Amino acid sequence: NLLDVSSFSETMCGSSLFVTLKTDGGGIRYADPDQWAKILDIAKNTTAKNVFFAMSCPPEDFDDSAEAELLNSVLSQNLFERGINVYIISEGSEKRITAKNGVRYINLPVLENITVSEFKDNSSFLDSLQIIVDGEDTGYFFEALLEDCRIK
Repeated sequence: NLLDVSSFSETMCGSSLFVTLKTDGGGIRYADPDQWAKILDIAKNTTAKNVFFAMSCPPEDFDDSAEAELLNSVLSQNLFERGINVYIISEGSEKRITAKNGVRYINLPVLENITVSEFKDNSSFLDSLQIIVDGEDTGYFFEALLEDCRIK
């Protein structure tokens, strides 16, 4: 896996909180339902300005779509509405950034899901996500690991 998300963890870095969630098996509840109490505690009590949640399974791929909606609702209502930036970083089939109710979703491609044909046409699958934390300011961008190296 691209992300080390084998168990729940949280780490504070400056004014940002980084949380890993175990979601293998189809979602948070399937992987470890005790994580929900920790998510709710963070949502209600964190003093961080930015909260990053990393998980292997993107919420749109949870076996229970209601759990994905609940996660968005909890994070939006308890963090975003308090002025806290919320990011969900997960693995997917393509590099994609979307937002819903103030929660930003960042999908990173997993190389094992990419065909040779796709890689030949687009080496950006190897881009890395860079997260910059500078005091209360936080940003992110993709950085190319390889310059144009299309396979012919």
